Parts: sequence; C-alpha cells; structure tokens
Amino acid sequence: MAFYIYRHIRLDNNYIFYIGKGTTDDRKRTEYSYYSRANESRGRSKWWLKIVKKAGYRVDIMLESDNEVEILNKEIEFIKLYGRLNNNTGSLVNLTDGGEGGSGKICSEETRLKHSIRLKGIKPSDLCMERYKESRKTYVISEKTRRKISVGNMGKKMSEEVKRKISEANKGEKSHMFGKFGELHHNYGKPVSDANKRKMEIENSKPIHVIGEGVDLFFECTKDCSRHYKCSVQAIRFIIRNKKINKQGVFSGLSIFEL
Repeated sequence: MAFYIYRHIRLDNNYIFYIGKGTTDDRKRTEYSYYSRANESRGRSKWWLKIVKKAGYRVDIMLESDNEVEILNKEIEFIKLYGRLNNNTGSLVNLTDGGEGGSGKICSEETRLKHSIRLKGIKPSDLCMERYKESRKTYVISEKTRRKISVGNMGKKMSEEVKRKISEANKGEKSHMFGKFGELHHNYGKPVSDANKRKMEIENSKPIHVIGEGVDLFFECTKDCSRHYKCSVQAIRFIIRNKKINKQGVFSGLSIFEL
C-alpha cells in the first residue's frame, strides 16, 4: 500500500481543476482500481461535478510514496501552487488547502446514519458497474487474507434455519441456473481440458466395494466397471449417499468403500 497525489484536468482547455490524495490497493491490478480514489466521482463537490458534466476530465498521477506525511505536505504545496477558485487564487475547485487526509478516520454513528439515508436508493451508473466488473476480473485475494478467512470460518456450522433460508432463496426461478440447460448453460460447447479429463478418468477408475443388507458389490478398476448396472461409479455413489433405489433393485442402507 502506498499514498499518491493526483490531479484532474479538463478535456476542453487542459486546465487543472482539482488536486487530491489517495491510497493504492495492491490487490487491485488494473490502473483504474489501483488508483480508485483518483478515478471515482463519489464524494465530490457540486463544483467538481459541474465541470465534469460540462467538459469531462482525465486523471494524472503526479507523485507516489509510502510516506503519508510527505504526500499530505505535497498536496498542500500543489494546491497552493495552482490556487483555489473559491478564494480567487487559481483554477482549483478544492474547498480546503489540503493536508487533512482521511486515513484511519472513524465516522460517528450519527455520520454513518446520515450517509446511509443520503445514499439509500441510489444505484451506481452503468459506467461505474462496468469499471467495477473489470476491476473484479483481476482481483486477487492474498494468501494472508485467505488464511484469515480460513481460520475465521474454522469450526463454524450453519444452523438448520440458515440452511432452510438458503434453500428457499435458491429454489425454482430464484436460482441463477434456472432454465439454463443445453445452449443456455455457461459450459455449453466448452472443450474439457486434458487435466480435467485425467481427473475424471482417475475418479472413474477407482475400485469400489458396496456392502449392505445382503448386497455385496465389487466394481473393478475400469471406466466401464459399472456398465452391468447401467450407471456410472458417480451414479452409484449418488444412489448410496442419497439412499435411492436404481432400476436393478440396489436398495438403500448401503455403505461404499474406495479401495
């Protein structure tokens, strides 16, 4: 993580109209998301929005450093250099002299409530959503974060109530895969990689032994080992685990052993 100074430049006359400070995010790989604060319109003043609507703008990253104090001092220096519009010293729409910074700031409950009320019902623009989707394509969770998530979720079990709610939320037309079969399925027409083919061959070639209630079935180590029963090894596992009965009368209450 590092801190940076950026400037916004009008497209119609190339005037610099805003100087700001942001924080980089190493997890975000695109330039837009890496310098997200420099590229977003959220939290801007009405004067900034008025210029952008009229003329458009481009972003220029001026300086980057690990030292936040240095960046804040540079922000003050650059704002003083270009001058502010509201005190007739220059062309910037900045409302302060800079150097305040927002890192580590904790908002009060009252401020959070105000933000919540103000933003409620506001939907992001199509451009914002496209940029967000692009940034997520290259988003990488670090190994440190993965370990934290793993440790945090270790030993947790969902209650029956939570399971029921998840089930209800994904039933029928509510499911994101509802009606998506054949050509509509996201994997339709995609070739199976050699690695996945090999995995399936290994899975299908495992010998298994099924025992229970007078049934003693042994399937040899071949891909067609269960052809006599007109079902694959995976289907046999499904029948056993879900206590189903297949066409040949293999009934419930069986145990499966991989050899």
